[in-house]
Amino acid sequence: MPAENVTITAELTDAPITTYYTDENGEMVDNVDAIPLDNTRTTLATGTYVVNENITFTTPVTLEGDVVLILADGCTMTIDDATGSDIGLNGKISNGVFHGLTVYGQTEQTGTLVVTDASTTGIGADATYNGGIINATSIGGTNITINRGTIGPVPNSSTVVATNLVINGGVVNAKLSVTPGNLTINGGQISTPDSGLGITVMRGTLTLGCSNYSDFIYANKYTILSSTVVVKEGQTLTDGTNLYTGTLTTAQLTALANKTLRLGVYREIAGYGDSDGGYVLIASPLAESVAPTYD
Repeated sequence: MPAENVTITAELTDAPITTYYTDENGEMVDNVDAIPLDNTRTTLATGTYVVNENITFTTPVTLEGDVVLILADGCTMTIDDATGSDIGLNGKISNGVFHGLTVYGQTEQTGTLVVTDASTTGIGADATYNGGIINATSIGGTNITINRGTIGPVPNSSTVVATNLVINGGVVNAKLSVTPGNLTINGGQISTPDSGLGITVMRGTLTLGCSNYSDFIYANKYTILSSTVVVKEGQTLTDGTNLYTGTLTTAQLTALANKTLRLGVYREIAGYGDSDGGYVLIASPLAESVAPTYD
């Protein structure tokens, strides 16, 4: 019998590589299996992916499940959709419902995600940012947590918009907007641009706090609509002159515009207090001369 031509079709599977990341506490997690990304993969199913080379997408990237993204040191993932036809990194399922996105960096924290989409939202996902550098026109989602890494800025400034936004650490250079919902700042180095609405909270609670003396909160403006603003329980914050605890008034928030809040510092000084020694609250480690407030 004559030989017949036979075509064999094989379905290629993703071949993961072994890599590592640093978690939200800065601890290394090694022996992680992750799929390396290239710019042909514009749809990401549930799984762990690593950016281990510089890659550029000219169309949106869609999340079809909950995705873990590792930004390897020295590598950049760019999504540059000049048409602005959709969310640049799109985890949206329906209005107010998003797939999850968890981003990690590595030891040097130099891996970068750049989303310069021309639409109103650069990244849309229920996201947890644990490291790396995130430069996006805007970051949106229902629930967003920032633990570590750097958020923003891009040339026209970044905006983080969520229903529930929690910042535990990291460097955040962006406008913050929760409308409606709660914004909780437990730590980190927060700076809003010098124009725009600064920190905006509508129909919710804004909690201001710092986890250590290197943390700070700077806002050019506090836009508070039908909301309450409180200093984190048990903390005293200072702008270098005034002290803030408990629930803040509208007058206090107005005065705080374009000022930097930090933790107050307790020092034990002999001769103060009810006995021979006592604790005195000094307004700031940076303040040169501040009248003491007794505890």
